[in-house]
Amino acid sequence: MVSRKRVDASFEAGLQNANQARLTEQEQSARDMDAAHEKLRGLELQLASLRSSEEGVRLQAQALREELAGKQNALSAMQVEAAATKATLEEAQRGFAKREELFRESSAELKKEFELLANQVFESQEE
Repeated sequence: MVSRKRVDASFEAGLQNANQARLTEQEQSARDMDAAHEKLRGLELQLASLRSSEEGVRLQAQALREELAGKQNALSAMQVEAAATKATLEEAQRGFAKREELFRESSAELKKEFELLANQVFESQEE
């Protein structure tokens, strides 16, 4: 028959093993929890860094949008100025063309008048 001491010793050993196993599980859980907290801290730092980068990119995008708007305004102003300059140039070219035509007409008329005058001079000398 199994003695009471042996049963008590076995029971006590079983309790110690169970306690030891529970402690080992608790220690492992604590280590897992510490590792999870460390990973969480790392992710929080990464998130903060990404948020900071996002803000920098947002500011840079805003600055680029403002620069683009300014350049579009400048381009529009230059296009208006170019159109006005083109209109002025075309008007000047039409004016020069009219003057050139008047000079040609005047030249032709002067030539005819000179020929008539020359003919009159020759006719008066022949008489």
